[in-house]
Amino acid sequence: MKWVGKPVRRKEDTRLVTGRGCYTDDITIDGQTYAAVVRSTHAHARIRGVETAAAAAAPGVLGVFTQGDLEAGGARPYPTYNRDPRFAQLNADGSEMPDPPQWALAKEKVRFVGEPVAFVVAETSSQARDAAEMVTIDYEPLPVVTTAAEALAPDAPELRDDVPGNLCFDWACGNRAALDAAFAEAAHVTRLSLVNNRIIVAYMEPRTVLAAWDASTGRTTIQAPTQGTHRLRDTLSEVVGGAPLDYHVMTPDVGGGFGPRGFMYPEVPLSAWASRRLGRPVKWTAERGECFATDLQARDQIIDCAMAFDSEGRILGLRVESDLNMGGFVPARAIYAIVIHMGPIITGVYDIPALHFRLRGVLTNTVPVYALRGIGRAEATHLLERLLEMAAAEMGIDRIALRRRNLIPPSAMPYASAGGSVYGSGEFERNMDLALEAADWAGFAARRAAAESGGRLRGIGVINYVENAGGAPSEFAEVAVDPAGTVTTFAGTQAFGQGHETTYAQVTAEELGIHIDAVTFVNGDSDRVRAGYGSSGSRSMRKAGTAIVTSARQVIEKGKALAADLLEAAAADIEYGEGRFRVAGTDHAVTLFQVAAESEKRGQPLAAHNDVNAPEETFPNGCHVAEVEVDPETGRVHLLRHTMVNDVGRAINPLIVHGQLHGGIAQGVGQALTEHTVHEAGTGQLLSGSFMDYAVPRADDLPALSTLLNEVPCPSNPLGVKGAGEGGTTGAPPAVVNAILDALRDRGIAHIDMPLTPERVWRALRAGG
Repeated sequence: MKWVGKPVRRKEDTRLVTGRGCYTDDITIDGQTYAAVVRSTHAHARIRGVETAAAAAAPGVLGVFTQGDLEAGGARPYPTYNRDPRFAQLNADGSEMPDPPQWALAKEKVRFVGEPVAFVVAETSSQARDAAEMVTIDYEPLPVVTTAAEALAPDAPELRDDVPGNLCFDWACGNRAALDAAFAEAAHVTRLSLVNNRIIVAYMEPRTVLAAWDASTGRTTIQAPTQGTHRLRDTLSEVVGGAPLDYHVMTPDVGGGFGPRGFMYPEVPLSAWASRRLGRPVKWTAERGECFATDLQARDQIIDCAMAFDSEGRILGLRVESDLNMGGFVPARAIYAIVIHMGPIITGVYDIPALHFRLRGVLTNTVPVYALRGIGRAEATHLLERLLEMAAAEMGIDRIALRRRNLIPPSAMPYASAGGSVYGSGEFERNMDLALEAADWAGFAARRAAAESGGRLRGIGVINYVENAGGAPSEFAEVAVDPAGTVTTFAGTQAFGQGHETTYAQVTAEELGIHIDAVTFVNGDSDRVRAGYGSSGSRSMRKAGTAIVTSARQVIEKGKALAADLLEAAAADIEYGEGRFRVAGTDHAVTLFQVAAESEKRGQPLAAHNDVNAPEETFPNGCHVAEVEVDPETGRVHLLRHTMVNDVGRAINPLIVHGQLHGGIAQGVGQALTEHTVHEAGTGQLLSGSFMDYAVPRADDLPALSTLLNEVPCPSNPLGVKGAGEGGTTGAPPAVVNAILDALRDRGIAHIDMPLTPERVWRALRAGG
């Protein structure tokens, strides 16, 4: 029975769209209390004192806790993992990166507006919020820096004594000498300075946590939206204390993850610590304004880059110098995530022999940044495709022809990039050809002429991209057969919108030859699932899927020995297919579930589990074509068409893959056109602190999206998958920007930084370039 490759409707959707989903804030337990967080009103200040007496005496208040209480109670600062051998990177000079401690509640200083300073627990939510307003903090304001340039200035205030000059890392890859030689012999060099704008996550579901300590067992149960229960459990033990098994972490339905949901936010250990201290369950739920002010943010790089060409337009080398605004502290694994995802694929799908890439991380008085959908890949693709677009114009070469002559051909696979990746498979030129055809590139000139006759400016943009789908190398899955007629698949990854309940069932059902409806799925429970790393970096199907395949095949092998006994035959004569064990060449057979019943009679469930170590990266890739119209009187951009061809490897469920691509495109279009996180200079106050002044794309901002698949199976895993979650977000921004600038090409405008809001476009038009 074939299930892999079928566009099966999601099993979870009936529950979710009919209001029967269960999110953490829906859960209430006996004796539950409520928490509120007292947050810094300053971006940079010394804490001279915290007065909690009035708040502690307020009605219903059970406790008011400060950093001193945490430290006295045995809590520890957050680990950055900068020097953990699994994640450590060295600076360009070979030195270790700083490892600055960060507490769940601010110690001695606050370093961004919204940083937690005190934690209030009361009988009701309103009592907790009222009491939080009674906590008074004596601040000594300090000078504020909100940009990397300000923080690196010679006279900038130092945010931490243990991070001199606010430079928290200085990393590089490539060969500087080879690059210098390439630039020295170049016939043409294109240079560009650009900003990759800071964006807010804007989860559908605000952050929340419910912690309950059990005095009889000494265990704390945590319910929270996460991207991996085991990772949060292990980090809790490092921060709050105790062994990992002292915590039971459960994740119900999750309204969006995107990467930052994988971080353990301060409210989680605070709730766990307070529950143990008070002997009562503690629940905290963020208001939307708190999410804007304190959810980890992303991107925010200032990039200087240059590309060298020979006389025929072949790329000789790429130089990139980038400063990343890290914010007020270094979130766990944040440096590792940006380094491993940006450097190795910064040359993209093009044959670029020489590279030097320097990336510096800078502390500022802003919310910290973290891995967000497309981390590193989105920034690399944007700078690369903007350089190519400008180079084509400067050299008078058709932009498609310039790309075509530099694309890596299939015959070059496996291809070792100058950044250190090894691409195993890919048809980059075919992706572009399919996208150009689907977008009717050839018919664009007529559409442009029609638009101009109506006073509108029309443009079209194309980009190619490749990603490295990475993440932790190992992942867990278990397949267990119930004699009653069901199979349960357990996975250490976490579903937060990707459709795991359906796609994992498809893989299990195909391997065992049963109906998909017979498969149930369990994730999000650190007790029921033996192990796991979680979902990030488009790794889930490749790694958990491999573990599912391996486990299902082991179940079949175990079952053959049992079936041989039941059928009174030799194990070598037993074959398996369509859910039945059969004596070869006969109709003598028993079902999978009959064998499971026999296994249970013998005291052993018919099950298998694996923690598969799959260190190889995969490289999803594709092409975007965007078409826009610009109103020259207002600067308003209308996205008319967006076409994407994606090589995700083998598509387990094309329907779900297309949904992932559509969502990613929408997120990328938001960064390109409307989304921008703004902090007030000099104070660090967030000026884009609500949906009134931070604009995510609306339905009428998007056209009907066209996504096509060019499936080139990946050779490094049994399912042939590469990853599908991030290609839309990675490629959409430069495609849309290139289209807009193509519309403005006759107005002398070569570049506008994202987001290309109506005001920015209007000002560029008024300035004439």
